[in-house]
Amino acid sequence: MSAPDSPASGGRPSDAGDDRQPPGADELRPLAPADLAGQRPSADEQERHAERAYRYCLRRLTGAPCTEQQLRDALTKRGYDDAVTDDVLHRLRTAGLVNDRLFAQLWVESRARSKGLTSPVLRAELRRKGIGDELSDEAIEQLDPHDERERAAELVRRKLRGPVPPRGPERDRLIRRLGGMLARKGHPAGRAFAIVTEVLDEQHEAHDETDEYAVGRWD
Repeated sequence: MSAPDSPASGGRPSDAGDDRQPPGADELRPLAPADLAGQRPSADEQERHAERAYRYCLRRLTGAPCTEQQLRDALTKRGYDDAVTDDVLHRLRTAGLVNDRLFAQLWVESRARSKGLTSPVLRAELRRKGIGDELSDEAIEQLDPHDERERAAELVRRKLRGPVPPRGPERDRLIRRLGGMLARKGHPAGRAFAIVTEVLDEQHEAHDETDEYAVGRWD
C-alpha cells in the first residue's frame, strides 16, 4: 500500500522532495494546485513558500539584474500571494540585491553607450521593466544632449566602411537608410538626417571620390 502522503496515493508530495531531483529544483517549479486552492496556509507553509520564493529570486538575479516589478510579476505568475511576494522583495531590498534606482542608472548608461538610444526610447524601455517616471527621469538626466548627438554620429561612422559617394542616388539611399536607423533609436527625423549628412560629408572629404565604398549592417 502506498504511503499516505505519496504522489501515488493522491496526497500531497512530501516537502523532503525526491532524492533524484537536482539541488534547487524545488523553487524552479510553480506552486502545485493544492497550494493555490485558496485556503489560508499555515504559518509553516507560509514560511516554506517565502523561502522557496526567495531562493527562486536569487537564482533569477544570478543570471541578470531585475527590477522589483519584474520579480513581482514572476512570483505572481508562479502562484505566490502578495504577502509572500512583499516579504521576499523586502528581504532582497534590505540585502541590496534589488535596487531600482541603480538598475535604471546602469541601464540608461549601458543602452545609450552601446546602442545609441535616446531619452524617449530609454524611458519606454524602463517603463516596460516597471521603473516609474521619477526614477527614469533621474537616470536619464545624466545624459548630456551633446554626447547623445556625438554617439549618433559615431554610430553612423561605424556603419560606414571606406569612402562614401559624393552625390547621386547611392548617397540618397545611404541618407535614407542611416537616417531611418537613427530615427528608430529615438532621434527626431530632422536631427537624424542632419547628423547623417554631416558624417557623410566628413567621410567624403577624408577619401578620394574614386574609391570604393561599403556600408555595414543596419540595426
